[in-house]
Amino acid sequence: MNKKNILTLIIIHSFFLLYAQGVQTFQSVRYYHPSTQGQYISLLPPTGITSYSLTLPTSQGNSGASLTNDGSGNLSWQNFWSLTGNTGTNVTSNFIGTADNIGLSIRTFNTERIHILATGNVGIGTNTPSEKLQIAGNIYATGTITSSDVRFKKNIIPIENALSKILAMRGVYYDMQIEKFPNRGFSSTRQIGLIAQEVETILPEVVTTQNDGYKGVDYQKIVALLIESIKELEKKVKILEDNKKN
Repeated sequence: MNKKNILTLIIIHSFFLLYAQGVQTFQSVRYYHPSTQGQYISLLPPTGITSYSLTLPTSQGNSGASLTNDGSGNLSWQNFWSLTGNTGTNVTSNFIGTADNIGLSIRTFNTERIHILATGNVGIGTNTPSEKLQIAGNIYATGTITSSDVRFKKNIIPIENALSKILAMRGVYYDMQIEKFPNRGFSSTRQIGLIAQEVETILPEVVTTQNDGYKGVDYQKIVALLIESIKELEKKVKILEDNKKN
């Protein structure tokens, strides 16, 4: 008879003995350490002694494995993810995340730092990201952010009337409305830049509209406009210089 059957018989016999003797209070079954009687494992029947069975696995399991229940009382050994690293993982079946239509939250010091929606949108400093990556706060990057290889592009044409577009724009100083949007991670320092709604009427290609309706300006795209504006100015200066010589 194996250990599983012996353990089952002992538990059944112990519970039966409690009933047979008319014991009114629940008692535990204790399994003592063979060399130290003061060390034991105690099994206590649940209140009301609702009948159920637990079937132990046929092996002792691997080091670090935990017993899990399949919901029908069948126990098995499972190796869960370790906090010190894992080996032999499979990206198809082993992952950190959710398997249903629920997002994922990553916290430090019990405060949410990263929030991933079920749609895949990632928010840092915000739990309602409307884009693939939305960051409420400043960004510092040391590498290339966008791809600009000519092999990715088509329908390439020069920018015309760049200077007139630049002259139509209005640069401003401003403060962010932190008290109205406390969860946006806005800076409290004095800012300088453009107004998205104004730029949209002049250069819509550099203005984006998020799912929540708020707009933003892709400032790096304006560099191309500045380059062509300088060229236009250089032509005007050259014409003036030539006229002066004549």
